[in-house]
Amino acid sequence: MNIEIVILGSGTAVPTVDRGAAGYLLIVDNEKVMFDCGPGSTRKLAQAGFELIDLDRVCISHFHPDHVCDLTAILFGSRIPNYSRTKPLELVGPVGLKQHYEKLLNIFGNWLISKDYELIITELHPSNTFAIVEYQHYKLMAQMVDHSYPAFGYRVETPTGIITYSGDTDYCEGIISLCENADIAVLECSTPDERKIHGHLTPSLAGQIAQKAKVKHLVLSHFYPECQMVDLTSQCRKFYNGQITLAKDLMRFPLRVF
Repeated sequence: MNIEIVILGSGTAVPTVDRGAAGYLLIVDNEKVMFDCGPGSTRKLAQAGFELIDLDRVCISHFHPDHVCDLTAILFGSRIPNYSRTKPLELVGPVGLKQHYEKLLNIFGNWLISKDYELIITELHPSNTFAIVEYQHYKLMAQMVDHSYPAFGYRVETPTGIITYSGDTDYCEGIISLCENADIAVLECSTPDERKIHGHLTPSLAGQIAQKAKVKHLVLSHFYPECQMVDLTSQCRKFYNGQITLAKDLMRFPLRVF
């Protein structure tokens, strides 16, 4: 089974030359799942060698603009003549996703309505326990994390390994549960330890989560500009003794079970 993660955007709401807003592509065999779609992430999808019609589903962690703005681009691009899709597209996210879609229609009208494909919207209800959706090749699990309300982190369980994506979160039991025994955990790391802001992780906090959850490979991402001049790895290493990678846009991580 081919399983791979592609970093489409390792940055935040503050644009930098080399980091776009949040976006991550998970490939499980022939399925393509996009986690969050911040502004510019659809262009990074093309740079990585994929098209909008390749996407099977888009999973939204929460409704902040740097995680969801390119949903409009996905819906609009999926109905352009000669490029339009025919296979279904599923949108997955917290309660409020249907309302978000309807508000987009109020702004853009019929230009976002699917013409030749079925649009499926799956809302997951906020809870302290896992929300689980079963697909052919994997199990998608979501759980509330400590950010805005509602905000989810995601866990993907496959026959050959486990991948976790935090979305935006502070240190909480929800993200620890999602990361338990993960082979790869992509955790947000918005600021250095000395610049901690509420609702977000620092390298040390991400390291504590990964160590407690027994993560094999920790990928730090979602960096604000102040991270550029700090040794994030050393701060994380104070608490975590596994493999650490600092994400960069268009990095690819094949799943290798340790």
